[in-house]
Amino acid sequence: MIYGLDDDLVFDPIALTEAVTPNSVWAALSKEEWTLALIISLILGEYGLVVEVMGRTPNDCIELVVKGVGKRHLGKLVGVLSGIIGKTVHVEFYLNWCLAILKFYGVVLENESKDYLQSFRQLYKNVKGGLEEVKKISDENSYNLEFLLDQCE
Repeated sequence: MIYGLDDDLVFDPIALTEAVTPNSVWAALSKEEWTLALIISLILGEYGLVVEVMGRTPNDCIELVVKGVGKRHLGKLVGVLSGIIGKTVHVEFYLNWCLAILKFYGVVLENESKDYLQSFRQLYKNVKGGLEEVKKISDENSYNLEFLLDQCE
């Protein structure tokens, strides 16, 4: 058995086969098979690899990828997303991932909320923190613009 200290992702030895390797993730990415690459990386349970796959997925493919992930890997995906959203500067991109998850799996997440509660709390906390940062910056910019307009007059 393999044990790890990383609580974000759970190692799933049942889904692990000889075809599930980091090299197969890179091969799927090179063929632009975004869904396959994400599923394999989620099965491997390597946080960095999942983040890399999500980051390389084109914005217009996010909904198709999320729809293809399925309910089985949804918990892992929400867990990774909650970790990314608080650390990234690409907030809109990862909010599109959140929106796609809610669009396709909102009912599942609502009905089985206890299974996803910890990830959702972290996701909420990080999104709220990002919102507060954006609000602070926009308020500051608004005050600076008002000052500049007053100076021009």
